[in-house]
Amino acid sequence: MNRNHNVSTGSLILLFVIVFVIANVAFAIAMAAMGEDAAMVKKIAMQTGIIVLVNSVLLILVDCCTGIEKKIWDRKNETDCFAGETYQLLKCSPLYFMLPIATILIDIMMVVMAWPEYQENPQALIADLMQDRKTALGFFVYAVVFHVYSIYVIFRYCGYKVYYTRTKIVVSGVFRKKNILWSEVRSIEHHYVTKKKRQELVLKTRDDKIVFRSDILNDGWEMFLSWTESLADLYQIGINGVYHSYN
Repeated sequence: MNRNHNVSTGSLILLFVIVFVIANVAFAIAMAAMGEDAAMVKKIAMQTGIIVLVNSVLLILVDCCTGIEKKIWDRKNETDCFAGETYQLLKCSPLYFMLPIATILIDIMMVVMAWPEYQENPQALIADLMQDRKTALGFFVYAVVFHVYSIYVIFRYCGYKVYYTRTKIVVSGVFRKKNILWSEVRSIEHHYVTKKKRQELVLKTRDDKIVFRSDILNDGWEMFLSWTESLADLYQIGINGVYHSYN
């Protein structure tokens, strides 16, 4: 079974700082060995420092948004949707947040690197970009592909959450909205998709089925599997056609 990748914001920020320090020290040593001006080292350190700072702020904002969302669910929906039951949460891997964040960081990096030249001679910068069609095409392809796909990831994956209790499962997301009772589940299928290195858990009711994938809903996956096994025993639901007893 896949491991649950719970990556804390603090760990990611610490990693960014360590990479920032190591990369800038290595760059400074290389520039000193080549006899380059120290002003270049300072400029690069300033630009990469801004990127690290913005990335850290974005991660903190993501954490804050997640916390606010959880509090809203606690206040509004725990009683309404779950009749006071304490629910567990299954959600997407934190890695899905990295693509939108990386896209924003690339945007900021481009602006930071181009801003001094733009301030000195904006007409020349625009003229050079217009003359170099390959560069202009590259910017256009980047803007369309990365930004559109980042928006898709935010709505498709980052907002995808599964709330579950001993009686109910609520699937929440922009493109997903389902609410079923464990007592409605007729069968459960759990299997590995070897080529894609993921697990799939399929809950089937009389009229519908819900497919959960470990590569998307990675945060809390092992707990969800254990919970499903326990509820399958409680409600006498077969897993892959076999009825188990975990008592």
